[in-house]
Amino acid sequence: MKSTNHAAAAAQRQAVASQAQVEVSQRQVETAKAGLAGQIRPVLADVPIDFAIEERYPAGGSAWGIIHRGEIGVSADEESGHGSLTVPFRNVGAGLAMLRGASLSLADPQGGKAVGPDPWTHVSRLNVPPGETTRVSFRISAGEQLWEAFLFAVGSYGNLSVALTYSNLAGGEMTITRLDIDVALGESAAVRSVYLSSHDHPDEPYAAASG
Repeated sequence: MKSTNHAAAAAQRQAVASQAQVEVSQRQVETAKAGLAGQIRPVLADVPIDFAIEERYPAGGSAWGIIHRGEIGVSADEESGHGSLTVPFRNVGAGLAMLRGASLSLADPQGGKAVGPDPWTHVSRLNVPPGETTRVSFRISAGEQLWEAFLFAVGSYGNLSVALTYSNLAGGEMTITRLDIDVALGESAAVRSVYLSSHDHPDEPYAAASG
């Protein structure tokens, strides 16, 4: 009987030790995953102006324009009924940013959020390596639901927001970078704030910076 009890106790100790080893291994795996995620995690942010480099972007109507890297361009012509906005982003993270979506948010003249289908959108680079830039451009025309809100934003020292949704190379770490922009037609537009949030909680930024 004593021999049986000793054997049972030894088996129990072995089971406890095995469970502890499994837990240690799981923690090691999670640590390794976290380390790998940090090594391939992209972070998109605003871009400083570089007057030595010029970029091509889709302007209002069907025209194309030239702009300095890092510069935000905005135009709105009531007579022709065409407007455009172009905003650059830079990958300051450690991994490739794979773009999944772009959006423009505008306030209406009453102070609420303007509602309407997204305007025509062009992204210069869908996969952004570390240290590189991409540029998202919007064309808006008279008759579109967002036209009046766009005219209001650029004609009355208003503000607007441009957001990019992106993942890392493995398709994880879905992140949203939102740039809040102060804009006035005929003057230099500037980034007022940068917000980072997870795709699952877009209205709960975990990082923010103001210019």
